Amino acid sequence: MRPRHVLALGLVMSALLAWQVRTHSQAPAFDLVIRGGHVIDGTGNPWFLADVGVNGDSIAAVAPHLDSAGARIVEAEGLVVSPGFIDVHSHADAGTNLEPLGTVDPLVRDDRQDLIGNPGAENNVRQGVTTVFAGPDGFGAPQVGAYLAKVAAAKPAINLGAFIGHGAVRAAVVGQADRPATPEELQRMRDLVRTGMREGAFGQHRPLLRPSHLRAAPGSDRPCARRRRVRWHPSVAHAG
Repeated sequence: MRPRHVLALGLVMSALLAWQVRTHSQAPAFDLVIRGGHVIDGTGNPWFLADVGVNGDSIAAVAPHLDSAGARIVEAEGLVVSPGFIDVHSHADAGTNLEPLGTVDPLVRDDRQDLIGNPGAENNVRQGVTTVFAGPDGFGAPQVGAYLAKVAAAKPAINLGAFIGHGAVRAAVVGQADRPATPEELQRMRDLVRTGMREGAFGQHRPLLRPSHLRAAPGSDRPCARRRRVRWHPSVAHAG
């Protein structure tokens, strides 16, 4: 290769390298910087002053001073910056347990005030709530997988977890009959709980003072969540 060709190639490579370095140095370190807030990190530690850097939908850095060049800036001086709150008793689902198994449309509330009909969830976001749990009071949808699929399709602004309610399971199998469940019905309820857990339920919810739960004889429905039949899961009791 001739010397002048080598020199020209070297100049081109140097120019490309300089352009890459300049472009990289100009790229902002963060998409968003929340600056100068009282950070409460949820660990139980005292608050501290810091900047919070965000890239995409993830927190990338927390430090006393972050490079905010090129980033969107939120001035948080005098304000609290914390992880989102969790609403563990949310009625963000349809709350029905009277429809036949496999029915999907009744999983959406008619007033569209659930997380499927109102995916923006401004009522939650404006209060700092970023995660809700559906299926409280022992109700909700026994068909957990179908419900979670509808939630995912709605692309809500916040996170959601679901319980499978004892009342929903009992109503799907026994209905509103004022009697203990038969052994065959108990087995069907166990199967529903097992399926719901495998489809993504966080646990079973069982209120203590609801009519649908008091109709059964004491202990008659308890085996529907037997641990040796169903993978271990939390069982939440709610008196009220």
